[in-house]
Amino acid sequence: AGGTKKQKMDDVNIYVYDQFEHARHNFLSVHDIDLRRWGLKKARELHLKDFQASEGWLWNFKYRHGISSRRITNGEKSTWGSVRSLGAATHTDTIQPTIAMDGSVLNPLYMCLKEPLGRIGDNVKKNLFHAKNIILTCSKSGKLTSSLVTYWVNQCLFPNLRSRTLLLVDSLPHQVHPEVYEGLKHFEYRVIPPKTTSMIQPLDVYYNRQHKKIVRRIYDHVRLDEININLSKLLRFLEFHRNLH
Repeated sequence: AGGTKKQKMDDVNIYVYDQFEHARHNFLSVHDIDLRRWGLKKARELHLKDFQASEGWLWNFKYRHGISSRRITNGEKSTWGSVRSLGAATHTDTIQPTIAMDGSVLNPLYMCLKEPLGRIGDNVKKNLFHAKNIILTCSKSGKLTSSLVTYWVNQCLFPNLRSRTLLLVDSLPHQVHPEVYEGLKHFEYRVIPPKTTSMIQPLDVYYNRQHKKIVRRIYDHVRLDEININLSKLLRFLEFHRNLH
């Protein structure tokens, strides 16, 4: 870790750019936080204690190397990406969280897996663990059927009911039938009109964007740092969402 401060800074910049080139060569997305993390990692190796990977350093680094953040109005016209499993990328599962009016996320999380036979195989069941904050179901499509919506009501909604409850639901066919909510006391529900979800659906305007960003950052971190974990495997997938929720 010898050398002058300038030499160490040059080594940091070279290392970060090499990491950036390696990631882009492998079609991996790179964010500002990744550049800063790589810089801090190399600085620690070189005992460059006063290096902070500041916004100023980041701006200068990107400017020197002609790196621009991709936006709708600038950057690459097309950006390619890489996935570990094509099946996982095209696989359809349903993750249905429930949030209260104060923004708190309610337990448990409801998950519906896509299984060709509409049920989880016996071999998979043997290795599954019980997560107290997840209710796990499955269907052939990975989407909720009327019976699975009823199951969600019984397992996730009912335990969280208070003295008076108003539920806002999407206009999906199986969620809007009154018989699904029969027997619930001091309970009303309203259906969010079609094509307005992105504007007034609480999960869409508040929760989902944060959730997806956290998920994407963790997946990118695993790929960028070549951590030997396959998050598309069912057990890892369930562990991931158990801890995230």
